[in-house]
Amino acid sequence: MAIKTEHHADHDRLILEFGGTTAPGHTIKYVSEVREDPSDRPVTLTGTAFLQIVLDGGTLDTSPRESDPNKVERYAGPRRLSPDLPLIKEVAVTGDFEAHLSFGVGLSRKADFKVQTLTAPARVVIQFR
Repeated sequence: MAIKTEHHADHDRLILEFGGTTAPGHTIKYVSEVREDPSDRPVTLTGTAFLQIVLDGGTLDTSPRESDPNKVERYAGPRRLSPDLPLIKEVAVTGDFEAHLSFGVGLSRKADFKVQTLTAPARVVIQFR
């Protein structure tokens, strides 16, 4: 698993990269307040517009589902990123519970976004304009 952000001339991009060949299903929407899963506590993020991302079947740690210890994948990176890009101001892991991996994104403004799922490696890519 990797969490990456990129700035391009006309857009910012959030990349959620996974092991395997198939990206998890996803629900992505604007919310007035990002909430932690499963506690439902509010998550404070930098920005004025907020996106909630839920990945069905995603996880930061595959050990509960992987019987071969040599194939276990664990995310060891930060749970919060503050890239301070023109649109993406902050990204936070907001839950990893019962095969639902959640993120909150703080944006400088409400922006149009496009979602792609890619393979080799499996990724969910969100492009903001």
